[in-house]
Amino acid sequence: MSEPRYREWILDTIDSLRSRKARPDLERICRMVRRRHGAEAEHTRLQLETLIQQHAVLKVNYKGSVSYRNAAKVQRGRRRSEQAAGSLALEAVLQPAAICPSAQRSALTQEEEPRAGENALTPDQLLSNCTSLSHQDEAVGSVHQTSWRRVRKTAMNEGMKKGGLFKAEEMMVQDLLQWSVADVVSYFTSVGFPEQAVAFRMQEIDGKSLLLMQRSDVLTGLSIRLGPALKIYEHHVKVLQRSHFQEHSSIFS
Repeated sequence: MSEPRYREWILDTIDSLRSRKARPDLERICRMVRRRHGAEAEHTRLQLETLIQQHAVLKVNYKGSVSYRNAAKVQRGRRRSEQAAGSLALEAVLQPAAICPSAQRSALTQEEEPRAGENALTPDQLLSNCTSLSHQDEAVGSVHQTSWRRVRKTAMNEGMKKGGLFKAEEMMVQDLLQWSVADVVSYFTSVGFPEQAVAFRMQEIDGKSLLLMQRSDVLTGLSIRLGPALKIYEHHVKVLQRSHFQEHSSIFS
């Protein structure tokens, strides 16, 4: 078990290095802990390994460089993003029909100025229409807070239909933190992105790196076309991240 004071020292050091835009690698962490608290580098390294086993610290191998993250900070950042996305989705349902893009498209096919009393919808009908249309839009990329499990299951089913090597049973059991680079490549190959999966192999993206990837990392950092990159992030990367943090929320509470 990690010593409480070392846990605090190491997490504070990681946060401090990241706030300075410095990569929190092992050498920098040990050097700063020793300078601030007089701790030996070897003992700091052992305590850091213990924190990794406890999931308090994430060890990330990104583009050949190993660094460390405060797992609680990463999880809180994801929660804020999901809450913001959930608020926008709720607002889209509660606003008038103009907020509902699918309703706008269908309105273009009708007369520009319908006569009074014709085609008029009550607020309850508008809410019902927007709700049903939002479920239709879900199939092409709108992932709501309450439907991520359904989307994840769909992704796994697609992989099995395409004959991918990454089986659904393995995905349900294996922790995303334990995925190797080969696992990540197999996953994206099985769900229909074999060409783009090569980019994940070239960048050595494993499960831990995938867990920390932002939208910009996928769209610009992998050197793949924008269309597939958007689908990969919205339908898979974001869904896998939400799945992981919801399943492991008890660890950080």
